[in-house]
Amino acid sequence: MVPLFAQANLSTGLTSGSVAARRYPRMRLHKVAPIPVPLVSDGVLRSLVMSLGASEAKQSRLSIILGTGYEAFHVEFFATKFPGSVQLYRLKPGAEYDLITRLQFKTTETFLLACKPEEAEVFLSVAFINRLLHPTYRWFLFNMLLVERNNFGGYVIVSKNITSMEFGPISTAIKNGLTTTRSVYLFDLLTVWSVYLKNILCNEASRVNRTVEGLTGSFSLGPDGTVTRKFWRMHFYKGLGDQRERIGNWSSSGDFFFLPAKPRIPTDEVLKQELNLNVFRVVTVLSPPFVQFRKGYENRTDVPLYNRLEGFAVDMCKKILMKMSLNSVEFFLQPDGIFGSYDPVKGWSGMVATLMLNDADMACASMSDTELRRGVVKFTQPILFNQLSILYSKPEVNPVELLFEFLSPLHLYTWLALLGSGFASGLVLAVLHRISRNEQRLSLYEAIYVALGTMIQGVKTATPDRPSAKLVTVVFWLFVFLFLIIYVSNYAVKRTLKHIQTEIRGLESLQIQEAYEYGTLYDSVYLGFMKKSIDPLVSTTYQYIADNPERTQPRNISQALSLVNTGKFAFLYSNVLNEYYAKMGCGLKVVGSFGQETMNLGLPSSIEYDDLINKIIDRLISSGERDQLYKKYANPPESDLPDCTNKTLPYAIRDWIPKESENVGTRRSAVNLNHTLGITIINLVGCLLTLLLAALELAFQTYRERLRRLRDDMLKDLSLRMESANAAASGDDLMESNV
Repeated sequence: MVPLFAQANLSTGLTSGSVAARRYPRMRLHKVAPIPVPLVSDGVLRSLVMSLGASEAKQSRLSIILGTGYEAFHVEFFATKFPGSVQLYRLKPGAEYDLITRLQFKTTETFLLACKPEEAEVFLSVAFINRLLHPTYRWFLFNMLLVERNNFGGYVIVSKNITSMEFGPISTAIKNGLTTTRSVYLFDLLTVWSVYLKNILCNEASRVNRTVEGLTGSFSLGPDGTVTRKFWRMHFYKGLGDQRERIGNWSSSGDFFFLPAKPRIPTDEVLKQELNLNVFRVVTVLSPPFVQFRKGYENRTDVPLYNRLEGFAVDMCKKILMKMSLNSVEFFLQPDGIFGSYDPVKGWSGMVATLMLNDADMACASMSDTELRRGVVKFTQPILFNQLSILYSKPEVNPVELLFEFLSPLHLYTWLALLGSGFASGLVLAVLHRISRNEQRLSLYEAIYVALGTMIQGVKTATPDRPSAKLVTVVFWLFVFLFLIIYVSNYAVKRTLKHIQTEIRGLESLQIQEAYEYGTLYDSVYLGFMKKSIDPLVSTTYQYIADNPERTQPRNISQALSLVNTGKFAFLYSNVLNEYYAKMGCGLKVVGSFGQETMNLGLPSSIEYDDLINKIIDRLISSGERDQLYKKYANPPESDLPDCTNKTLPYAIRDWIPKESENVGTRRSAVNLNHTLGITIINLVGCLLTLLLAALELAFQTYRERLRRLRDDMLKDLSLRMESANAAASGDDLMESNV
């Protein structure tokens, strides 16, 4: 504060021998005594405490910004009064933005700026461009021109917590062109001098002996040219420009009057008016169905982003902003495309960092309200409640293989061996029947038919009565029985294992299977939720993900969905988004639900309009408008859904298989037509072969019958001819005898 106030030994400019010098010899070098530094420091400190509304200065964090000509020892007094709460920053030309960023990340809301007026103007312009204009931010300025202004960087300053301590009324100083402390001292010096000059120039008889009021206080003028300061006087103001308001006085006589800070409780209408003074900026991140481009507007740079975006969150924000009666709204996409995560070295990123820097007035996206984020930004009440679920893709199975899955428990060679055993048993029975005939006739054809029929329990015949044939039959029955047990048990185990490995119903089934890797987004709120969960299943899931970060933590949604579509990865994420991704993909399933999360809109921590937005959200929910928007975007139209049908063989077979209605409620583990239709196909093929065989038999029988008839006709005709020939021969013999 010393360079600011310690202006002394101002030369009068009188030359030796001049009239004024001869009449008032002591005026050759006047000393307009400055305010003592301890008194200045005490006044600034008291005004700080009063402005903050705190009984003790140490209750608030103070950032002191030092420009050219100011050093740490100049503000040492404040460090003793703000123990552990004072942070010193050096203001360097060209580095204003970096300093503002550091101040915002420190979440300090009280600033004391000590620098040259030109430095202060540049710094304040950068500060307000970066949205440090909300009412909660406090600035202490000591430059009349800066206090007179209310527009920096094109922004109208809403905050009234900008305090200044000035000599006399600011309007008087501005009117007289007094913009610096030195000019105010010179003005008072000239005020004093004008009295003496008038006395000299007007050749008045009496010497000067009076009191003169200056901007810095009152002065006693002596007959011998001496000037004695009677007391100092300062005025306190808050606000800038036309919002400037005088709030107190301070003088060397001990008077200190300062209006205590009153809690600011603006009405909704006042907030709307203040918000309309500047462009309302909204940051967002593309995340369908919450935020997405309208069809055909993805690359339309000639159209404002506000008109190019749609989605559940976007439409909710537009309705909120409309009810806030905002005249000018600007949307922009978050450059790094993420919601916001914290790194101990790099700090915050994403939309959270943008809100912390006050580069946006709202984050319009489905942000999760976490304890860590809430420490640096504000959140509205939830616009949607949500749980976590599992998104995965079932491997595409060849439909032909699926239809004949009932054959899979036994190897091909095993099936051939089983058929060969039936033929071999029939052959043995036929041979034994030749050696020792049974009461039942058993030719080779009949014996093989009986053996194969017995194998599938489809033929009921009398058992052989010979001991040897009975022994063969019993051994074959035992063989078939054991094979039946092996088939049934193997098929059951195979179905169970396949169900476990490919069917996921929740976290428990996810952890016991081996077909899928599983995880969630890297450094996401969902990973943080699982880390803090006390649920054993969730904790075990988190431990697996944390131990295998390279395989289980994709860096973004695109990478995660790409892994899911391979059929080897299960994605743990928001149920709302998983349901949407499943509809917009092919062969994707969503199962399970655990945890609880909210989806909120983000706001800078320094704003006051969060209650206004919450009231509007309440009305949107109670009126049903929120639910209508959610249904609109959660259920995309059929025209937007992908065509997942595979027209190529054999996959087209799946479209021919009747689908069971979801209303039937069959258990998920039940065997359906996809698994058993092959049996029907075999039966149909068997029936077709039977019909074909019957047709061949009919044709063969018809052919044989026609051959038989033809042969009979030929024999009959031959017989008639022979009879005719015989008759003719007999007639010739008779004629010869007559002759």
